[in-house]
Amino acid sequence: MFTSDPTAHAIAVGAMSIYFLAAAIAKFSNQAAFADALRGYSLLPDSLIAPLSILFPAAEAGGALLVLYGPTCALGGIVLTALALCFTAAIAFNLLRGNTSIDCGCFGPFAAVQPADAQRITWWHAARALAVAAIAAATTMSVTVRHLTLLDDCVVLFGIATLTVISLTVDAVLAVPYSSSR
Repeated sequence: MFTSDPTAHAIAVGAMSIYFLAAAIAKFSNQAAFADALRGYSLLPDSLIAPLSILFPAAEAGGALLVLYGPTCALGGIVLTALALCFTAAIAFNLLRGNTSIDCGCFGPFAAVQPADAQRITWWHAARALAVAAIAAATTMSVTVRHLTLLDDCVVLFGIATLTVISLTVDAVLAVPYSSSR
């Protein structure tokens, strides 16, 4: 079994909690748009769209909260990893079949920047989801026990802030409308 340094583990836990709680809040706040995004993937029967438009953000929020508590951290990490892998597979499947003119359904803070008629999924969306899955998987690892110092605390805070800024930057870049003339 793999083990993780407590600072690396804390960074993964903090970053995934922020990422998935923000995603869940955004999806819950605009549930109709998220249901439309799910429908755009053309992977689910219409009868499952409404329940899954509630279940996915609930699972995101639940997983994000579970990783914050030591005894349930691995379970939360499994939930978040599974969600990220589902999103990766759905994006990749649609890219492979040429269904690219759909909203990714991520609902990051820059989603409103992109007009609905300009939304397109790209391989960057799949790569981002896969990277999120890898970080979420890191939360399932057992943690090496060692004394933490003030420097460790600073590294954790800086690491969480860095991953959050990277995520926001990727969201902003992916929100730029696609133009086939480039």
